[in-house]
Parts: sequence; C-alpha cells; structure tokens
Amino acid sequence: MAERELRRLLEADAEAAPLLERRDRTVDEAVDALRDRLATQGASKSYRGNCESMQRGHISPALGGAG
Repeated sequence: MAERELRRLLEADAEAAPLLERRDRTVDEAVDALRDRLATQGASKSYRGNCESMQRGHISPALGGAG
C-alpha cells in the first residue's frame, strides 16, 4: 500500500514539473524530493522520520543509486 502511494505521489510530482526541469534522477533523489514535499505539506516530524528510516534501511540499500 505504501509503495502504491509513493508511486502515485512521484507520478503526480513528475506531471506537475515543467518539461524543461525534468531529468533522470536516482531513487534516492526522488525519495528525498518526496520527503521535502511532505515537509512543506505539513506532514508530522515523526512521519517524515519514519520515511527517512525506511529509505535508509530498505530503499537505499536495494535501489538507492539506481536510476
């Protein structure tokens, strides 16, 4: 369920970005951008910390540098 929501948010973010600013980015860069957006949208500090922990412990080791 969380993976589906992450994909939905990343797709929405990609659609909202102007074409000139689009570029390939790593999974880590995409998740960092998502966490930054969550912060600006008012997500709680504990939720953002959990997202960072999941990235550090699960996402980055498996996919971090992959494009």
